[in-house]
Amino acid sequence: MRLAIVFSGQGQQSAEHFQALQAMVSSETAAQLSKLLPDVWQNAAVHCEALGQNRIAQPFIFAFQLQWWHQLQPLLPRPICAAGYSLGELAACSAAGALDMQQGISLAAQRAASMDDCVQTQAGLMAIMGLPLKDIEEITANSNTHLAIINPDQHYVIGGFEQHLQHAGQLAHEQGAMRVVRLSVQTPSHTVLLQSATPAFARHLAPYRNEGPLRFKVLGAMDGRAAMRVAQALDTLADQISHAMDWVACLQAIRELQPDAVLEIGPGRAMARMWNAIYPDIPARSVDDFRSPVGIQKWVDNVLARR
Repeated sequence: MRLAIVFSGQGQQSAEHFQALQAMVSSETAAQLSKLLPDVWQNAAVHCEALGQNRIAQPFIFAFQLQWWHQLQPLLPRPICAAGYSLGELAACSAAGALDMQQGISLAAQRAASMDDCVQTQAGLMAIMGLPLKDIEEITANSNTHLAIINPDQHYVIGGFEQHLQHAGQLAHEQGAMRVVRLSVQTPSHTVLLQSATPAFARHLAPYRNEGPLRFKVLGAMDGRAAMRVAQALDTLADQISHAMDWVACLQAIRELQPDAVLEIGPGRAMARMWNAIYPDIPARSVDDFRSPVGIQKWVDNVLARR
């Protein structure tokens, strides 16, 4: 069975995901998250606005993903590769053996802080759908914004300061964009505006950098290039903070490895939907589709039986 794992990024997290994490983590992880997130961890109800803040979202999402991975790992075949969308690349590196749960949670918090320190005024990301790349490049040039993510099917994400994003949105509507959506992210990730966050985060990663092999390939979100060693994966992890992600290239790299199935470890289902839209011959599901790890195991077994 050739299984590929994709870890999602920020944007789809909900209070239900947060409550699920509270219920399933170990006491050691709960204690770490309680220290990192003292204002929300013990809350029975957390507002979505709070979960959108980098300092909360990044360690929470990473912990959610790694907790799922630890439950699934004994039940599934070793993946042929893993990839991660933005923050998800940190989880992909950890799943491949570069970091343990506690190290990754601390690094997720440090990643968020490094990114937040770059921007002192309102900023973020905007999705634009239905325009060719040349039009997106024209919009960013005329609005002082920056291309952040290339997704399939003319779905692009740009980043910038708030007033510049508003101007970019107007230009996109004038160009005939099908949809323009301001994302619930307050940081212009994967743009030059976070240039200083890359060396800052690289310093946090330095103690874990070594030439040891990964358990399986990690495909970088910037261009789909495969990392086979810890040092290479962690270098890419720092670089992607301030460089545009070509997620199309990353998905193509996964496809070229000929997986039998793709499993998204959320929160959310965006990556699985994206995969199914462009590669319908290879099934993809998200952990959000299932009630338990055993249900995921049964799905993987059924895919194998049909091959």
